[in-house]
Amino acid sequence: MKTLNLSKFLPIAVAVLGIGGAFATTSMQSVSKEIPENGFTRTSNNKCTDVQVECDDFPVPEMCRISYAPAGAIAYKKVGNNDCLQPLYRPN
Repeated sequence: MKTLNLSKFLPIAVAVLGIGGAFATTSMQSVSKEIPENGFTRTSNNKCTDVQVECDDFPVPEMCRISYAPAGAIAYKKVGNNDCLQPLYRPN
């Protein structure tokens, strides 16, 4: 039986790893930024109003606020049947 000579396969393995790394790096660079969420103020029964502002759902220390609403109201994400339950955060 012949023994396996690794020195013949090493250049091929390096080339395959290099091509794979190039594709992985390219795919990471082409990731698009997230689309900002529309934030809404809510009424006392947690229903959304028509006031909108661009926010983000990625948690950061500062809440997204609607400055022209009463007392800088916090913006919420509209879900389901016009419900505003999830608070949104200030976009970066």
